[in-house]
Amino acid sequence: MVYKIGDNNNSDKSEWKRISKNVILRDKSTCYRCKLKFWNNRKKLSVHHITPRPIGTDDPCNLITLCNSCHDIVEMEGCKTLSEIENSYYDDPIAVEEKPIIIREESFTRPEWHAWVYGGARRN
Repeated sequence: MVYKIGDNNNSDKSEWKRISKNVILRDKSTCYRCKLKFWNNRKKLSVHHITPRPIGTDDPCNLITLCNSCHDIVEMEGCKTLSEIENSYYDDPIAVEEKPIIIREESFTRPEWHAWVYGGARRN
């Protein structure tokens, strides 16, 4: 996961665990960014501070649930608002750059040796 050097989880880890568990329950174990649900595996979820810890709080209204993959992306892209986080997810295939499709020419014929090398020809 992506964190800044020197970040501490919280001075009171048990309090942070309680808060993060309640946020995950509030968000129904669903990633805010990609909308995937993780009912059976909460270890794949992170609680993200919308306003970063140094200037924000651990208040649940400043926290959202993200899967670990989305949390890394949100941190690396530096998303600071809910709309930036939501708009950083591209599910639209048009928005994603596609690889060109190579179309095989229909007039293609295999050379005579092809059948002998790869099979399909009778050998006398």
